[in-house]
Amino acid sequence: MTKKSLRYPYSTGEEFDKMKNITVELSQQELNEILKAYHTIRIFWEKIISPNELYRDEFLKGLETANTEVKTGAFEEVRTFEDFIC
Repeated sequence: MTKKSLRYPYSTGEEFDKMKNITVELSQQELNEILKAYHTIRIFWEKIISPNELYRDEFLKGLETANTEVKTGAFEEVRTFEDFIC
């Protein structure tokens, strides 16, 4: 069994901190089915909704910054997990 703590309804920031914690136990098969369904729904929404409608401005700005850094080489390549967290 895979055990995962969830908060509902989905929210962010201060609202998220006030949400009730619940614990859900799933078998590996159930988790795989949920992830497969999520993938199917994500592909569907990507076909009919532009990223500008799906994501918040802050995320889109961060994505644009990251793309610029990759294009200009203004980043440090991470080779190990330790490099990532330091």
